[in-house]
Amino acid sequence: MSGLPRYDYEKLADRIEADIRSGRLPVGARLPGEREMTDIY
Repeated sequence: MSGLPRYDYEKLADRIEADIRSGRLPVGARLPGEREMTDIY
């Protein structure tokens, strides 16, 4: 890591990827809507 600040969208993408890898979000499933995502993440 370069020590640069990370943007919020990068952090969110990492969390979504982790949820897919863990099986919490199935591969190919639709993502929750924007309002639901704000509650989840």
